[in-house]
Amino acid sequence: MTHPPTLDATAHKAAQARLYDDHLLDDLAAGAGTFGFAKPKLIRDLAFERWLRRLELQPGQTVLDVGCNAGARLEQLRREFQTVGTGIDLSPASIAAGQRRFPALSLQTGDAEALPFPDATFDAAISFETFEHVPDPARVLAEMARIVRPGGRLLVYAISRRNALTWHWWLMKLSGGRLGCGALGDHQPELLVRPEVINGAARELGLVQLGRAPFHSFFTILYDEVVMHALSQLLLAVQPRRVEDSRTMALAAAGDRPVRPSWRFRLYRRWLAVVAGLTTLVDLPWRLLGLSDGVFWLFAKSTASGQGQS
Repeated sequence: MTHPPTLDATAHKAAQARLYDDHLLDDLAAGAGTFGFAKPKLIRDLAFERWLRRLELQPGQTVLDVGCNAGARLEQLRREFQTVGTGIDLSPASIAAGQRRFPALSLQTGDAEALPFPDATFDAAISFETFEHVPDPARVLAEMARIVRPGGRLLVYAISRRNALTWHWWLMKLSGGRLGCGALGDHQPELLVRPEVINGAARELGLVQLGRAPFHSFFTILYDEVVMHALSQLLLAVQPRRVEDSRTMALAAAGDRPVRPSWRFRLYRRWLAVVAGLTTLVDLPWRLLGLSDGVFWLFAKSTASGQGQS
């Protein structure tokens, strides 16, 4: 478990913290987290929901989100499954925003490569779009395995280096590297995750793989990043008052259950499910070759003594 040879890990982590202090990723103004799974915006949101349900969480179980931003995903889980959420992130500003917005969660700053929790603390651990930002993703997986109880589950979604011919790959090639590296330009090619590294680390840790799948190859991510961006901008231009009203209502929402979205969003969810099915189907050639922008992994920690410990 080593860092890329040209990377100053300390400087990199400091730069990441500054970047996400300036750019809060969770859209708190739109009620992120408070709707549970009821208000997806992207095909990605539907995919995240499917994999999160595979954790089979029960009321009262504890979940750690590694790279939680402001904690919106933990709030989703709390409202859907009545879980107890803990989140860790490098960005103090993101954590502060989450502490104000989600008082039921326990959020703190910290390093994913050295989680500040005792062994076997949580029933499950998740990490979405974080492994590609850390110098040593295998170390992060080891830390997640350490803090999960025997029999617990780990869910990871990471941006993959095995991305030839995908939408982002073409963007990078055609733009000379100016596009296709994340909305904030925060995906460094040398840090994109090698799937074989995660697979190998999981075997060494004694984790049982329950599922693995490529995601976001071409047409699915084209819809999420191009079509939805255009639709969002059009909506803001045509109906700015209605959008702002929905955001205000979402901010005022409180409680322990998912907020019910308007009929428009419920209708959009049906449309999105159809689009997701069609675009996933035409993405099949990439998926058969194992080429994608990202990869999901679902693991279980062995109940045998000492398995999953770093």
